[in-house]
Amino acid sequence: MSAIIQPVGEDVGYSHTKVCFADGAVITLPSLAGAPPAGLGLTDIHSTDLLYHMTFPYDLLVGRYAYAQKVGSPNISADWFKSQEYLALVLAGLDRNNSFHNSFRLVTGLPVDHLALRGELEQRLTGTHQVQWAHQQEPQYVAIEARVVSQGVGALALRLIDVDGNPTVPAAQLRNDERAIQSACADLGAGTSCLISTRGLHSVQSECRSLPIGAWTVERLARRELTTRYGEGLTRMLPRHELLYRLRSNTLTRYGEPVEGAAEIFETACRSVANEILHAMTSLWGEASHFDHLLMCGGGALLMGPYLQETYPALQVIDDNPVTANARGYLRLAKLLLK
Repeated sequence: MSAIIQPVGEDVGYSHTKVCFADGAVITLPSLAGAPPAGLGLTDIHSTDLLYHMTFPYDLLVGRYAYAQKVGSPNISADWFKSQEYLALVLAGLDRNNSFHNSFRLVTGLPVDHLALRGELEQRLTGTHQVQWAHQQEPQYVAIEARVVSQGVGALALRLIDVDGNPTVPAAQLRNDERAIQSACADLGAGTSCLISTRGLHSVQSECRSLPIGAWTVERLARRELTTRYGEGLTRMLPRHELLYRLRSNTLTRYGEPVEGAAEIFETACRSVANEILHAMTSLWGEASHFDHLLMCGGGALLMGPYLQETYPALQVIDDNPVTANARGYLRLAKLLLK
């Protein structure tokens, strides 16, 4: 009996890796992987965070413990997508309760400025991988058939493909020709923002761009201004996510009192990053009135979105969970490809 192929969508982001399975399960882990720090033995490491792979020259920490040890932070360069650490994250994301499914139809994405790596990455991911967690006695074998698309196509797929993998528009409109539906998406992530235009589900490279700014840029600008006004002590102990949450919710305090000017500092940082994105959007898309769908996704949509909508009122946040939109859309595309 042939193995059942399970569709899966995986979004390896700058901050976190999001994985969506056909049964609705969603796994999120920090996008960190790297060799364990010197001096750490297996007794010091949570066994579900140490991954072996038959082709790795060294053992790799992934996920929570890698985050605690601050190893392997991605820089979203071409070398990152070619690295052992990237492959380890992809494989670790496919794990569920330390038990891998046998076969996957995987769809994932690349930033538009790295799409030249698509064929190479598909070849690298496709095949049978031997993996083993530190606590396991025997290795497991994971077969992958991979499709790599432009980052942002996942969010558009949420509009063009239903939960069962069926097109929500006539099939001809998904092809890359003059009959195709035209869409655009601003995928506003932690470290990068990808602007993508598509015919059907095929990117139009002349109308796409990747920018090295995102939610972390907002955090960095706000932290710098807060430090200038109040000293390092105010934000030193606050991780990025925590600082952004407190600024968004207007709950940043100093000696138990609200921080004066915090809301204005946050707004200025968000608007500054949004203005850079707007400049790129207008140069690529003009008024964007020729698009049937104009969407945004990613965690940055919650920060910069309102300022982008001042210029583009038709620009919509994909849904109430823009952070996982790409992974959920990749899953729908994987289902479509299995039909």
